[in-house]
Amino acid sequence: YASALVFSPERSLIRSYFKKKEPKWIKPLKIWDVSSSHCLQTLKGHSSWVISVAFSYNLTQLASASDDKTVKIWDASSSNCLQILKGYSGLVLLVVFSYDLTRLASASDDKTVKIWDTSSSDCL
Repeated sequence: YASALVFSPERSLIRSYFKKKEPKWIKPLKIWDVSSSHCLQTLKGHSSWVISVAFSYNLTQLASASDDKTVKIWDASSSNCLQILKGYSGLVLLVVFSYDLTRLASASDDKTVKIWDTSSSDCL
C-alpha cells in the first residue's frame, strides 16, 4: 500500500512511496507518470518509511518526511538529495513548503512543529 501520495500542482505526476513493493532495507520514493503508469524516478535515501511528501510550488523540489526522524529535500528533476533536516525525537508526519520556498514546515509525533530555513537548513 502507499503511505503517502501527492499530485504535482501542474503535471500529471504522483509522488508515492510503496513500502510493500521493495525489500525492507530499501525505502524508495517513486515518481509516477499518471498518463502512462510508468515510474519516472526513484528517490532513495531514507532508512525507514516515508510518511509524507510535498511538492514545492514551482515544482523544482520535493520534500519527504520519514519514520527515520528526518526530512529530506530533493531536486525534482535530478533526484539528488539537497538537504537533510534533523532534530526530531519522533517520526516526522507532515511537510509543507512556503509559497516562496524560503521556509519548510514539518510536524512530528514528538509533539513539535519546526519551521526550517530552506537555504541554510537552520531550524528557526
